[in-house]
Amino acid sequence: MHLSSSISHKFKYILLFLLVFTSVSGQFKGVVVDANDNSKLQFASIQREVDNEVILSGENGEFLFSGLLSDSIWVIVSHVGYTSDSFLIYRNKFNVISLRIDYNQIGEVTISALQFKTSINTSAGSISVISPEAISRNQDHTITQIINQVPGVFMADGTMSTNRLTIRGVGSRSPYGTNKIRIYLDEIPLSLIDGTSSPENINPDILERIEILKGPSSAVYGAGLGGTVVMKPAFPPKEGIEINYKTSLASWSTWANAARITANHENSALSVIGKSLSTHGYRQNSPLDRKDLFLAWKQQFEKG
Repeated sequence: MHLSSSISHKFKYILLFLLVFTSVSGQFKGVVVDANDNSKLQFASIQREVDNEVILSGENGEFLFSGLLSDSIWVIVSHVGYTSDSFLIYRNKFNVISLRIDYNQIGEVTISALQFKTSINTSAGSISVISPEAISRNQDHTITQIINQVPGVFMADGTMSTNRLTIRGVGSRSPYGTNKIRIYLDEIPLSLIDGTSSPENINPDILERIEILKGPSSAVYGAGLGGTVVMKPAFPPKEGIEINYKTSLASWSTWANAARITANHENSALSVIGKSLSTHGYRQNSPLDRKDLFLAWKQQFEKG
C-alpha cells in the first residue's frame, strides 16, 4: 500500500513537471502577410536570431516555433519581392508579421520563347528579356540600340538598312547580314530558308518586349543556331480605342512619320501601325525611303 502511494506521488510530480515545462517553453506562432492588402504570404523565410534556425511559412502564411524558454524572440523575416526586416514575436500569442513590397526588386518575369511559359528564375537556359519600358525609351528608328543593351549580343549597323546581329560571336563571319540566328515576330519566322535574317527592317514601334535565347537553349528552334530572337508585338493594355501620331526630324534629312490605331474590347485586341521613314544618309549609297504597315489582331477564347 505504501509502495502504491509512493508511485502515485511520483506520477503526480512527473505530470506537474511536464505541465510546468510545457507552459514555460510554449509556442511561437503567427502569420506573414502583405502590408498593403493583408494577403497571406506562402514560403516566407522566418529565421530565429538566437540560433539561426529557419522555417518557411505554410500555404496559409502561418508558421510555428516550439521548445523555446523565452517569453519573446527576435526573428528575421524575408520573402521574394519584399523588404526583409526583424520582428519581435511573443510566446503563446498569435503574431501577425507584415512585410512591405520592395519596389527596388525586379518582379517575376514570365518567358514564352521556350515554346512553353515559365519563370525566368526557373529556366535553365540563358535567356534575356528586354522590357516594354526599355523599348519605349528608344529614340532610334531601328532596334539596334535596343538589342545592344543585352550582354553577349551585338548588332552592328552600317546604315539603317544594313545591319548584322551576332550572339556570343556566332554570326560574325557573315560579312553583310545576319546568319545562323533565327528571328521570330511572335510565332511567325522572319528568317529565310538559307538562315539569313533582316532584323533592321523591324519597326521598334510595333514591339512590346523582346526575348533572346543564347547558346544551346535556342536548340528548340533548330540545330546549329547561335541564338534566337523572339519579338512580341504590342497590344493595347486597356479597353477602348486610341489614336496616336508622331513625327520627327533629324540630321541628314531624316524624316519619320508614324501613326498608331489600337482597339481593345473584352477578349479582342487590334493594333494597326504605319510608318514612313526617309533619310539621305551620312555617306554615298546610304539613302533610305521605307514605308511599312503592321496589322495584328488577337482573340482570346474562353473555355466552354
